[in-house]
Amino acid sequence: MHHHVRVLILVLLAQILRPKGKALGMELIPATDRPELMSGLTELLNIPSLPSAGHVVSSDLQTVGVDLSLVPLDEVLDYRQQHKSIYQGYARNVRSFVRAIGTLPTEEREAALEDRQEELADLANDLRKMSRKAWKRP
Repeated sequence: MHHHVRVLILVLLAQILRPKGKALGMELIPATDRPELMSGLTELLNIPSLPSAGHVVSSDLQTVGVDLSLVPLDEVLDYRQQHKSIYQGYARNVRSFVRAIGTLPTEEREAALEDRQEELADLANDLRKMSRKAWKRP
């Protein structure tokens, strides 16, 4: 199956399963590391382009993302467990930020997203240092 089709199906499944996820205490967010697929989903579903948690996370990953493709999954999960409180704080921050920008006019929303990217760029260096230390490579 073509990679884009597979990713689009997974994103659509997350959208379709959101109500079931909430019933199980989970929040499924249709997000991907490929913004063009997310915009395609938005266009397909005819959803207004208000930023979602998935949009914010995708944008954050473009700024701070670390390539974990060569790191074994058990090491990634162990690292996540060790830094669980930091991750939970980030998740709260994303939810709060999405709520805050949802009510802003478009121009102010774009400025708020740019401010967030600048703030994350400052923090990205620390994250890269931590990941190099944890996995002994860039």
